[in-house]
Amino acid sequence: HDADVQAVNVVRSLDGYEAVVLGSALYAAHWQRDANRFVQRHLEALQAVPVWLFSSGPLDSRLALANLPITEHAQEITAAIGARGHRTFGGRLLPDAPVDPQVLALSIDGPSSASPGRRSQLTAPHVVLLRRLPSTPLSRCRVGAAR
Repeated sequence: HDADVQAVNVVRSLDGYEAVVLGSALYAAHWQRDANRFVQRHLEALQAVPVWLFSSGPLDSRLALANLPITEHAQEITAAIGARGHRTFGGRLLPDAPVDPQVLALSIDGPSSASPGRRSQLTAPHVVLLRRLPSTPLSRCRVGAAR
């Protein structure tokens, strides 16, 4: 496939890409700073191509399955893009993550286990840059874990 997945803080240009899928983990209903900066830095280019957004964050598995709408703060950051859609995925909290105990108390599922080596992949904002739009509508594409 003609797509690149990169952390948002390493992308210098969107030249040569026909579409973008941009996402961030949510912390207290806010996208991460690097994702916000990416939107500010590349706003004109993002407005010129189809963009889809995703957020990752609800620790409660019932909320994660609900596909919550984009949060108010993330909507403010991304509104000018004119994104074609947004999807919320469940989050994951590593057992050794520095977090306010109240966050854990609010989570029905409690901290989830994950390999410490995957921490940056789980929390850093990422962007999928598509060189060509797929022939299958993105709304029908399946999302799976990277191999």
